[in-house]
Amino acid sequence: MGQVPEVPLEVVFTHLYRCEPGWSMGKRAHPDCHELFFVLRGKGKFTLDDTEHDAEPGDVFLVKPGQVHCAAADLADPYVYYCIHYYLSRPGYLTPFFEGGYSFLAKVRLEDMSEVMEIVDRMEAEKARKRTGYRAMMQAYMLQLLTFVVRAADAGEGLPSPPSQGHQRVAERIKEYLEEHVAEKVRLEDVARAVSLSPRYCCSIFRKVTGYTIFQYLDLLRVERAKALFRHSHLNVTEVAQELGYPNVYYFSRVFKKVTGLPPSQFVKLEGR
Repeated sequence: MGQVPEVPLEVVFTHLYRCEPGWSMGKRAHPDCHELFFVLRGKGKFTLDDTEHDAEPGDVFLVKPGQVHCAAADLADPYVYYCIHYYLSRPGYLTPFFEGGYSFLAKVRLEDMSEVMEIVDRMEAEKARKRTGYRAMMQAYMLQLLTFVVRAADAGEGLPSPPSQGHQRVAERIKEYLEEHVAEKVRLEDVARAVSLSPRYCCSIFRKVTGYTIFQYLDLLRVERAKALFRHSHLNVTEVAQELGYPNVYYFSRVFKKVTGLPPSQFVKLEGR
C-alpha cells in the first residue's frame, strides 16, 4: 500500500472554557492560524474587526489569520465555549469549503449542537490520551466540524451579502497594482494611493472581496512567480529570493513553505533540477 497523503491541516490548540460571570477576553489576533469559536451554552458578545455580535448556543465564529477579535461573557448566564486553533500548510486547501462568499463569513448558527458536543468530547479525549494516530483523529474531527459550518452557511445562516461591484473593481485594481510591482518593495500607502482610498478602507475592501490581506495575496503572487523561475530558469534559491525583492533567503524560504507546504530546495528537486 502507498503512503497516506498528508492533510495540510493541523489542529494546534483546543480548549473547553467555562466562563465566570462577566469574564472577558481582550483584543487579540493570531498572525498565522485560523480559529473556530463554538458557543455551547450561555451567552455573551463576540467582536470581530470592531463588529460586535451576540453570542448564543449554536453560534460559531470564524476567525481568520491576523483578524482582531475579543469576547465577553454575560453576567447572568456566562457562556461555555470551545476554541480550536488550526494551521493550513497550503492556503487555498479549504477553498471548496468557503467558495461563493464564504471567504468573508464571520458567523454561522448550528441548530443542532448534539453532534458538535460529541465531537468536542472526542477531541478532548484524544488530546488527553495522545494514543497512536491521535493527530489524524483530530484532523478528521476538525473536517467534520468544518462540514457542519459549511452546511449551516448553505442554509443561509450568517452568510453576508456579496461584495458590491464597486468593491470588486477596487480589488481588481489592487491586484493589478500588486502584479505590476510584485518584485518591488510594496508599501500599503502606495497601494492605497493607486486606488485613491485610505489605507484602512483599502485593506477592508480587499479582504472582504478576496478573503486575503493585501500582503498575503502579494506573497501568493511572489510564490507563483518563484515557482515559474525555478521551472524555467537556472536561478538558485538565493537568486530567486533577490529577484522577487525579499530581504533575505530565510524569509523567502519561510513564505514559500507556508504557501506550498514545501521548502524551495525540495520544490526544486521535485521539478527535476
